[in-house]
Amino acid sequence: YGMRYACRLRGLEYRQYSLPAIEKENKLPVVLNGSEVKALLNSCKLLKHRLIIGLCYGCGLRCSEVRNLRIADADLERGMLHVKQGKGSKDRVIPLGKMLCRGIAGYISAAHPCNYLFEGNAGEAMSQRGTQWVIGEAVKRAGIRKEVHTHTLRHSYATHLLEQGVNILAI
Repeated sequence: YGMRYACRLRGLEYRQYSLPAIEKENKLPVVLNGSEVKALLNSCKLLKHRLIIGLCYGCGLRCSEVRNLRIADADLERGMLHVKQGKGSKDRVIPLGKMLCRGIAGYISAAHPCNYLFEGNAGEAMSQRGTQWVIGEAVKRAGIRKEVHTHTLRHSYATHLLEQGVNILAI
């Protein structure tokens, strides 16, 4: 398989061996229901943690996207969030709910972050492990028994929008 891939990268044909396709698992993603999402948000003691979970769920952000948000990316007056260089190096603009806008404004005025919205040590972006820890601790405190990761909130966001009748192309 490695040789076939290397040949494909170089534009060469690789016909020496006939290789079977690698099978992928057909697993459905874990999705939280509405009461589990509320319990997750209510279990957070810090506003910072509630906002991280709220943005992952309320905007469908990936872990790397929420970690790399800068203060300037949140246009609270318009209620829009600019996600820069997401997966595939794509930019996109996502609507923010009024509750998230109020939460972000309150957090900025209380925590005074300098550059990144959620800063870790030395003013850098919060680490991936730190973001995962926030969600893991909230899941424990909420008593959720499902296997929940950061990406689970993104799956839940998309599933709940589909259940509400939003067009799949808009999602």
